[in-house]
Amino acid sequence: ACPEGEDAATKCSKPKFNEYQGYSPDIKYACGPCAGGTLGKTCEECTGGTGEACNKMAEKLIADFNCYSYEYNGETSKFAAKTKKATCKRKQGNPIVCNKPSSSATATTYTNENGCGPCKDDTKGKGCEECNKDSCRTPIKCVQGANGGAAATACAADTATKCSQPNFVEYTGFSAGNYACGVCAGDTKDKTCKECDGNTDDGCNKPIETDTDFKCFSFEFNKDKKKFYEKAETTCKRKKGTAIKCNKPKASATEATYTNKDGCGPCAGETKDSGCEECSAESCNKIPIKCVQGTDGKADATDCTELTATKCSKPKFIEHTGFSKGNYACGVCAGDTKDKTCEECDGNTDAGCNTPVKTGADFKCYTYKYNTTSKTYSQADTTCKRLSTSDILCNMPFAKNITEEYTNTDGCGACTGETKKKEQCKECNTALCNKLDMSSAHHVHIAALVLPLQALVYFLL
Repeated sequence: ACPEGEDAATKCSKPKFNEYQGYSPDIKYACGPCAGGTLGKTCEECTGGTGEACNKMAEKLIADFNCYSYEYNGETSKFAAKTKKATCKRKQGNPIVCNKPSSSATATTYTNENGCGPCKDDTKGKGCEECNKDSCRTPIKCVQGANGGAAATACAADTATKCSQPNFVEYTGFSAGNYACGVCAGDTKDKTCKECDGNTDDGCNKPIETDTDFKCFSFEFNKDKKKFYEKAETTCKRKKGTAIKCNKPKASATEATYTNKDGCGPCAGETKDSGCEECSAESCNKIPIKCVQGTDGKADATDCTELTATKCSKPKFIEHTGFSKGNYACGVCAGDTKDKTCEECDGNTDAGCNTPVKTGADFKCYTYKYNTTSKTYSQADTTCKRLSTSDILCNMPFAKNITEEYTNTDGCGACTGETKKKEQCKECNTALCNKLDMSSAHHVHIAALVLPLQALVYFLL
């Protein structure tokens, strides 16, 4: 019965049930007519009587369902699904229906307040679309496949809200994995996989733009020598705009102070300056070879400034003559001097390969020059050079009548060519052992004796 004082009431009122939206929330079940202009909108009336109330809930409802609702972004001019879904109501016998904005929808072509029920007014096919299952919506688009080269396509499952892709590790490159719809697998997120919020326009998981690859040397530690040595060069990857950077162990580095797995990129953790150093050009982290450098070869071997140097060079030692002119240096011999006045060796990072050869004590031999005019030999002693492993060796004309056949330019060392075999030259192995027999004095020009004898003969006559 209506409350006392409302016995004149002939109407009962109640909230109107709006299909898919439910009962109007601001209207109550009451005695009397609908208030204001709510009749037929949010309120319904019925003629009351003394019997059963006419405004009791008559609708038979079945299980609720959910639909996504959307909001318009004025900056992007696009609709995006709200995080919280709308709960939809329906009478028994009515199907599930959700609405959603089409990809080309604008604020004027999609006007539904929420995603429950059919498209509003005549917007279907213009800016609104319908679907008929719980939480159905326009699927997002993601780049899909192994290498990310394909254009983004709609995901098979309209429940997907994320796209995923292999993570790019600076200086290392892309992690293993596929470009896909949905979240990262297992615990790979932010490790080998990266996620982004999907949308219906284009894939958010496009491959990042990369720059040109470059190379850096990598290193391994020799436990016996307690030192790092170069391995092969490593190909380094980088994002667009990322600077080239290589790292390398310092000369004093240990396994604890240099921990980089390869030479690409910056020093790991806080190892910079303690056991690691960086440089900013391709292959700049090569450990230079050491070479003896200077004019006399007495200095210790030092690092070469030219990183590409693989050889050391030094003046060639010519047996019994000595060192050729030239410097101890990094790099190959100049011009065509190799094996003539210069020697090369394969450099290494431990010590200089171009240390001076060890020499023995100098010795002397007579040197003979034949004068074709006077038909005599001049004689002078010459200082001879030798290696520490070489014996003393002198040469001389084989006999008094040997002239042009004797071809040695000095008395140091062995006879040239086959002159020894042809008995045009002979050898001996002590200092100054190669003096010509004085009985051949008329063949030997000794100026200190000849001039006084000539003067004496003239005086006696």
